Amino acid sequence: MTQFRHPTPAPQFAGFALFADSSPTLDAARAALEEEFGDAITATEVPVGSETLPALVLDAAATQVLVAPVGAPVPDEVALNACHPVWWSDPAPVAGHRSHVVVTTLRAEGQEPDHDLLLAEAVTLSTVAALLLELPGALGFYYGNAGITFPAAPYVQLIRESLEHGQLPTDAWISTWLARGEDDRVGGCTLGLASFGHADLLVEDSVRPASEVYQLLHGLAGQLLASGYQLMPGATVGPAEDEQHPVTVRDGGDAGVLLEVRF
Repeated sequence: MTQFRHPTPAPQFAGFALFADSSPTLDAARAALEEEFGDAITATEVPVGSETLPALVLDAAATQVLVAPVGAPVPDEVALNACHPVWWSDPAPVAGHRSHVVVTTLRAEGQEPDHDLLLAEAVTLSTVAALLLELPGALGFYYGNAGITFPAAPYVQLIRESLEHGQLPTDAWISTWLARGEDDRVGGCTLGLASFGHADLLVEDSVRPASEVYQLLHGLAGQLLASGYQLMPGATVGPAEDEQHPVTVRDGGDAGVLLEVRF
């Protein structure tokens, strides 16, 4: 039997801040970031096809974030398809966005990130995104590592309130998706854990209410991100000490290896 291994952390965290009309100018983006980061910002250019795109690089707390305004919508309705029903009652604003700002962390080639660095990178990315989403015309933030699009104002509130209370905004770094199967059974999985070096979580064919499946998966994923604890097959988890369920390995195909909770 092959020994279980968690995935390798992603080389970067990345997302797109979505805007209703033209994207913010580089000067506007710099002004928004200077409020929090002072003069730790430099101008640069990034190659896009045969052209170069003006951009900013932020250096803060051993992390780097690249910010690049793009005067076009996100291609292929990626951001629209990632509008989670927990956050959106009507995703029409995302469908009509006209521009975006690329926000992505940078890491030195070959650098092996530990738990603390991964959290620092994610916090810096989220802080930058929140600052950009306070600019006029901001609609939302598509976070590619977890395949989810957040509305602008709730995202800003989530990041600011979490950090003000000394908490990690783990809800901004994972998504949990549910589906109903035969006999009204509920299944679900998380996205985003793999970027931090944890296998994503799965529940299949549960007879429990959808809300309980969501709370188990989303809550457990947040705990794993915050603590750095790597869940292993053979462990048990559950909503309470007197209700624990076994964890097993599943092949998730394109999603990679998953840890299934028999809930």
